[in-house]
Amino acid sequence: FKSQTKLSDYHGDMNSVKFIDWLENQVLPNLLPNCVIVMDNEPYHTIQINKVPNMSSSKTDMIEWLYNKGLPFSPN
Repeated sequence: FKSQTKLSDYHGDMNSVKFIDWLENQVLPNLLPNCVIVMDNEPYHTIQINKVPNMSSSKTDMIEWLYNKGLPFSPN
């Protein structure tokens, strides 16, 4: 990944979209079979695709999440 800033620290330039693009298009095609990738806990390494609603989620978001999971619920 080539940072767009002149600083040596690229972390401010990286996000999950850029990371996934870099991983899929630059890293993975160049790995040999049986390679292992070790990552730290940077936020852009650990994105959640289908986040579970929490107490601050809207009722609509909660209902949509339950519906998409096929879980029974009462809309009231």
